[in-house]
Amino acid sequence: MMKPHVVAYGGLGKYAYGWVALQFPLSSSGAKVNALSHGGSLFGLETLCTRLVDDRHLIVFFCNSGIGQSTLLKMTMDITRILYGQRL
Repeated sequence: MMKPHVVAYGGLGKYAYGWVALQFPLSSSGAKVNALSHGGSLFGLETLCTRLVDDRHLIVFFCNSGIGQSTLLKMTMDITRILYGQRL
């Protein structure tokens, strides 16, 4: 079910039947983390659920301020870097 199927988000990831398969960069060295992500929004409510599949981490946002999916994605990437001991 979570096998990447079609290119999504302008080539940043691949759509996998409800999830987007991504690789988050950790540092300038080229290290990356495999992730599956699913988000949505409706009437100013937004969610983003991201699974860091290799190490079984889960990052979930429920937001009612309408800040946008790009902001939630940036926050997810920042938390990922913290989890892996990287500087922001």
